[in-house]
Amino acid sequence: MFNFIKRGDELMRYTEEQLKRFAEPLSITEDEQCHRAINMIKESLEKIGYKKEGQTQKIYSDLPYYKINMVSENQYDLTIFVQGSYANNTNVKGDSDIDIAVVRENVFRGEYRTGISSKNYGFQPAKHDALEFKKIIFKALYDKFGNDTVMKNKSILIKGNYSRKQADVVPSLRYRNYKQDYYNDKNNFKPGVLITTDDGQEIINYPEIHLENGREKNINTNYYFKKIVRIMKELKYLMEEEGYNSASKISSFLIESLLWNVPDDLFLIEGDYSKKFIEIVNYLLDNKENIIQFKEVNGVKLLIEDDEERLGISKNFLTDLLEFCIYEE
Repeated sequence: MFNFIKRGDELMRYTEEQLKRFAEPLSITEDEQCHRAINMIKESLEKIGYKKEGQTQKIYSDLPYYKINMVSENQYDLTIFVQGSYANNTNVKGDSDIDIAVVRENVFRGEYRTGISSKNYGFQPAKHDALEFKKIIFKALYDKFGNDTVMKNKSILIKGNYSRKQADVVPSLRYRNYKQDYYNDKNNFKPGVLITTDDGQEIINYPEIHLENGREKNINTNYYFKKIVRIMKELKYLMEEEGYNSASKISSFLIESLLWNVPDDLFLIEGDYSKKFIEIVNYLLDNKENIIQFKEVNGVKLLIEDDEERLGISKNFLTDLLEFCIYEE
């Protein structure tokens, strides 16, 4: 049974009260679950000789973004942090996993300007066996969680139960992007992570910058950016239930990145959620040929690059979304 509200010549499928409910962040217990999840990883690694360096950090008071540094005499220096929709506070009920990065810090991969290499910075070559690193993390987790620990191609899954949220642990190598550094300054880099999958694929992400940029845009839009992200994600899951293929294919990351590229002033137009939402979706549809120029929320990587499939998914979802939400008389 759908509720319709009239907006000019358009009928919105959901009432303003429903959209407000979609926009709200989940409860304080989500923050507690993130804190509990990262501590579970810490406790697993302590059993194989790692020591916590300093306190568990909550980087921002308004986000469940927790970070822990750990060291070991004979193995790796690690940074562990919550990432993804839970850390960014854009999660909705349909999001099941808490994503946690386990990043090796004492060895890193660098990216440099043309004509510049690691030698210009005085860095020494070092080896990193990604699969061996992942096996070490897996064993530590398996010793604590037993058969609830599942090795995946990109990550390690810890199944949830009545006392904990399901977690996806991603062993990674620190990635340093020096392409905007013109002074050979070792500390002037964009921090990223390099994930090596079991089948040999390398994936470079910038989760820490993503979090900072998303938080900045949220502040600049009077906190409407993340509210609209949550609304669109809720609608994605509702569309999936009705069999929309585009909704099943599009990721939460892609939705958040599309919205990050929308000008701030569209989030600030006068009116209720319905008006803001329609204006924003129409902007994206009007600019769907420009999506190839959009960037991920990290502002470093192009959202589409040469991925025609991702471009098609984005366009199809936006078209279906408008059809799903708005009916013209």
